[in-house]
Amino acid sequence: LKLIRSGEMITVIKGYNPRADKEVLAAQRKQTSSKSKGQVFFARDQLENLRKIEGERVEASRMKMMEMEVK
Repeated sequence: LKLIRSGEMITVIKGYNPRADKEVLAAQRKQTSSKSKGQVFFARDQLENLRKIEGERVEASRMKMMEMEVK
């Protein structure tokens, strides 16, 4: 199937097994999901800091909408 997808000609086709493709695809998904599991992208203090900054941005945008002076 890789040859067909890449546009190459196949001389002899013994048959197409869609189950094999599904199994390969499922295995690839499991590998990528298992790699991403358990990874911590930010530490707790970094997340708290980002949450604080986001809150400040939201507050500033609300103040601008109400035509108040932004700190």
